[in-house]
Amino acid sequence: MDEQLPDLGRPEESILMESRAFIAGDLSFFATILGKENMAGSWCTWCTLSKAQWSAADHPIGEPWTIEKILDIRRNVEENNLCEVPENIKGCTAKPLFDAVPVCNYILSILHIIIGIGNSLVDGLFEWVEERIEKLTDPEIQARNSVLFAEVQYERLKEDYGHWLENDGLDLVDKQLNKSFLNDCFREKVGTVTVILFIFACSPI
Repeated sequence: MDEQLPDLGRPEESILMESRAFIAGDLSFFATILGKENMAGSWCTWCTLSKAQWSAADHPIGEPWTIEKILDIRRNVEENNLCEVPENIKGCTAKPLFDAVPVCNYILSILHIIIGIGNSLVDGLFEWVEERIEKLTDPEIQARNSVLFAEVQYERLKEDYGHWLENDGLDLVDKQLNKSFLNDCFREKVGTVTVILFIFACSPI
């Protein structure tokens, strides 16, 4: 006997509602799931502006990020159509982990904003020290940012290498062992043939 569906009312009484998905968290979480891990302090989550650009007073509005734009950057890097340098990739070091929620639907919690104010005060102190005491030049600041970017890249490549060792590394070891075994067998056969030829050459005719 077929089960009957419950009566949900007449079609004209039904209401269709469109739902939207949002993602809430802190900037580090946003950066991680958008493929910009450890770049939250250097590049904006919602637009393509760098920290130097968004920190300037009355700065122009940056170009909004979309999932498609991030994927395009990573695709061009993989196809060698784009040099993987900070000014080109704008913090996009990997493909996004989530692609179903648009970047404009990433929202911050009030608690994180309040905590961020305290962090901003500390960061402002460090920036004041850099400008008034250490007096870093623009090339020095760019060099420091390049080092940070290189460290992020190194950690990512090291993680990729670890994954390779866990998967393809075992196959490589097996092939190396097989090669060594075949070489030993070949040497034994060559040695046997050499001995036979030597005995044949020394035998009186």
